[in-house]
Amino acid sequence: MKKLIAAGLLSCPALGFALEISAPIVGNATFSDNDVDGRFESIYSTSYLYVHWRNVNYLNQRYARRAVIEIDLSEFPDDRRLEQAWFEFDLTGYSNKPNVAFWGYSGDGVVDLSDAERGEALIATQAIDGTGDWRVDLSQYARKLKAEGKRYLGVNIRSTNEGKRETTYDDEITFPGYQSNSDVFKGVRFLMSDEPGAPYTPDNVLFQHHFEWGMPSQDEGFQFRSSNRGGRMNVVNGRLRMDQTNYFSTPTSNEMDWTVDLSNASQVRLSFYQAETSDEAAMLPESFAGSAEGDGVSISNNGVDWYPVVNADRLDLGAAGGRVEVDLDAQVERIRATLDSTFEYGPDFKIRFQQFGVSKFGYDGRDWGDLLLTGRHVGDATDLEAAFAAPVETVVNADTEVKFNITNLGSYKAVGARAKLTLPVSARTLSTPAGCERAGDLITCFAGELEPGAEKEFVLSFKPSQEGRLPMSLTVGAATNDPVEQNNVSNHDIPVLAGPALVPADIQLNPN
Repeated sequence: MKKLIAAGLLSCPALGFALEISAPIVGNATFSDNDVDGRFESIYSTSYLYVHWRNVNYLNQRYARRAVIEIDLSEFPDDRRLEQAWFEFDLTGYSNKPNVAFWGYSGDGVVDLSDAERGEALIATQAIDGTGDWRVDLSQYARKLKAEGKRYLGVNIRSTNEGKRETTYDDEITFPGYQSNSDVFKGVRFLMSDEPGAPYTPDNVLFQHHFEWGMPSQDEGFQFRSSNRGGRMNVVNGRLRMDQTNYFSTPTSNEMDWTVDLSNASQVRLSFYQAETSDEAAMLPESFAGSAEGDGVSISNNGVDWYPVVNADRLDLGAAGGRVEVDLDAQVERIRATLDSTFEYGPDFKIRFQQFGVSKFGYDGRDWGDLLLTGRHVGDATDLEAAFAAPVETVVNADTEVKFNITNLGSYKAVGARAKLTLPVSARTLSTPAGCERAGDLITCFAGELEPGAEKEFVLSFKPSQEGRLPMSLTVGAATNDPVEQNNVSNHDIPVLAGPALVPADIQLNPN
């Protein structure tokens, strides 16, 4: 059995981001032991992955199924230090709230029947009590294999009750081993980073918007316009999609204007994600007033006169898409030198993203996402404070809520305010606050602009998976200078008490 899932994507450390890699899954399968003799004799499935131990004594019915996955570690550069590695899967079904064990082995890049019985190290166990996204921390074992020069990490997943016959067991979990084109199924993912978490918000961020947060409003500085009733703009799979509802004889212009305060900004760079499906590249003119038909990104400091900074010929990125970066300082200087000598940054600076076409997505249209403005804010200094509100203690596998705050104690506005919370990878997040994203053990939240005295609170829910002390550290900052550093960091430990046993007494747990 050869490659079953396509290779993942490499995310390079641009704009201050750490290196994070979605490693290729080179093979996966479910294997069956139908007569429970300890030898797995058949392939049960390669599209869906199953872990199942069924024992019904009065029917003399029993069988075992194990899921096996192999991951290519070679995508991670040898000159970077691997810090975090975690496995994610989208659980679609389970029965009997089973406990499952994750065993690791050094693979060969091809999944076959012999791998069903492999497992050199017990990496982790997990009690399953709900569907949705689950993650398993494989950092320690992945680092061990990398240090030994091993290329493939194998994971063998099985029920911790497998082989037991003293009572009836029907322990099962199900999850897709592939990612659907519509992203309904996320498949299995294995991610690695070179430091504890990959920063979502660079330290020099001024403004950003990610459409995973939903359709932005006018209060957030966004305005939308279509030239006719055929135009359509909505959020699809975390991207803002511009296309037409039907085939129209009249083409449509779709426009999204983003207004930001750049009055005290310098060294400004704009970056964004863009993808398109057969959208014909319609070039914008060198400058225009009001609106113009075409594809691209333009800037304005008065909302009337517009100057393209990315034209259609730079947006031919295909359905896979990619990031586009713009040095806005250089573009402002170009406009001042050749088109408008008075052009400059201001408090109502506008950036327009637009698409021109005649059909629905798949035949026409563009997706936009991950809007990011970085630079320096040279206004007066501010004073940000970090604070926690956390429970005195919690229990293994219990729903746990933590509140953390960023407050502007200074006399001046903070621009690009952000909060970074470290949380062990083994703690499974149940809900991530709007404006936040988790990568490894780092949760980064963007507060944006904070006026003097303003406070932004984020509420995080998670489940701890290990007994002991759960350490957390909160760091706040902004693009605006903050000379008072002693209140930018807050540390907090939550004692985690033992809950229901996750591992039977006859299994040795090697905690990661």
